[in-house]
Amino acid sequence: MKKWAIGSAIAGFAAGYASGRVHARHSAPEPPPERETSTWADIDYDRLARGSAEEPGAQPEPSVQPQPAAEPEPAVQPGRDEELIGICIDMAHRLRDEKPALWERLNERLAKVGIDVVIPDGQPFDAEAYDAVDRQLTDDPALHMTVASTLFAGYRDRGTWVCRPEVIVYVNEDATK
Repeated sequence: MKKWAIGSAIAGFAAGYASGRVHARHSAPEPPPERETSTWADIDYDRLARGSAEEPGAQPEPSVQPQPAAEPEPAVQPGRDEELIGICIDMAHRLRDEKPALWERLNERLAKVGIDVVIPDGQPFDAEAYDAVDRQLTDDPALHMTVASTLFAGYRDRGTWVCRPEVIVYVNEDATK
């Protein structure tokens, strides 16, 4: 087995070498065109020092007048912040149950820019602030109309609702009679 592998390697090397030699004889590259060479003594160092590096006898390039700089875009663009906040909130909704550590980190970053997370579990239900999406029956009249759990957290931007929390509310049927 080893003799066969060594013989194949030598045969392959020889074939490649021969093929390269034949190819080289029939397609020799043309030499590059000759160009003038200059020596260090041919350089006009005074002209270089003045900032003019063009060849002797060459026409100077026309001077380019600087154009006034365009006004920079404002740092805060209308609608841009709202879109970015919306993207972050959507991501937070997706991360809450699957990746709680990332959810907490995202909410910490949102808090740094004034966006607060609201999870009203155990709080009295407030129809002005929360969206009730379901109810959960309870035998305890003290829990009637309190938030049993929050499906999607709410977010406020400096006190203004950006996204209201979606909650499940405890309901005691005896208290409604």
